[in-house]
Amino acid sequence: GSIFTPTNNETNTPTPTETNKNYKVSIEATPVKGVAPLSVAFKINTTIPSNERSKIEWEFGYDNESRSSKESPSYTYEKSGTYTVTLSITTKTTGKKYTADPVKITVSDIDASFTASTTSGTAPLEVKFTDTSTGATAWTWNIYKTDGGSRTLQKELTDRNITYTIQNKGTYEVEIIEKKDTNTATESKT
Repeated sequence: GSIFTPTNNETNTPTPTETNKNYKVSIEATPVKGVAPLSVAFKINTTIPSNERSKIEWEFGYDNESRSSKESPSYTYEKSGTYTVTLSITTKTTGKKYTADPVKITVSDIDASFTASTTSGTAPLEVKFTDTSTGATAWTWNIYKTDGGSRTLQKELTDRNITYTIQNKGTYEVEIIEKKDTNTATESKT
């Protein structure tokens, strides 16, 4: 038999080329909305191979200092507002910059949410409503009877957590309006 030994100029290493590449870059963010302080985890979603990325540029939209060059950074938004997050990746071979569509992060001072001890039963039915919101300093609970397309206010209460006894059969809607300074948030359940 014969032994083949390639010389250095016979190796089959392709020359890197990017001229016809149409790389895609997008941002994954979790969560995209919530209550301050809101910590958001960001991740690159791209077809650019990791060994072809020479520069990663994140801007979190808060100020000129809110930047990162990490693959999967996180950022904590301390104040309410809507922030635009941008990402660009520069490639090694050609130095071309690929930019993702921006992502909006919405941060509020408060959110409205509550739980009910029960959602059905026989009248008279006592139901405990528990505020599970974040950030509120004032609460208004409105209880409406919603039979037959009408919406009639039955009771308004202003404690953080309430107990209400439904005296008559029917369908009811419970709404909580929560306030902090001049901001409000509302949640309703039927």
